[in-house]
Amino acid sequence: MQYKKVNYKSKNKLKINWNKILFWFPRILTIIYILFIGIFSLDNEGIGIIIELLPAILILIILIFTWKKPVSGGIIFLLLGIAFAISFNTTRTVLTFFLISFPPILIGILLLLSKIIKKN
Repeated sequence: MQYKKVNYKSKNKLKINWNKILFWFPRILTIIYILFIGIFSLDNEGIGIIIELLPAILILIILIFTWKKPVSGGIIFLLLGIAFAISFNTTRTVLTFFLISFPPILIGILLLLSKIIKKN
């Protein structure tokens, strides 16, 4: 009777690389959030589009500035989420808070978490 050889190394192919996920996920989430915020400017004409795009442009500048610096980016995005909650008064309803203020807070937490995990 012949026995089959079991290849135990094949299980390692499913190993998740958390460093890559935590590097790319907040950046992709930021790009999606910029597009989401930018959609709201499409209902205006003329200079109104530029004024409505200012938050999206601000977030894009922050993303470019903090691409390689996750700690400063995490702090800036946390502060940005808190500023959105205060200035746009999104704490009145849960839905507006989770659509407008929570994504920058989540991005900030993920950026800080990526730096913490990268150190270990």
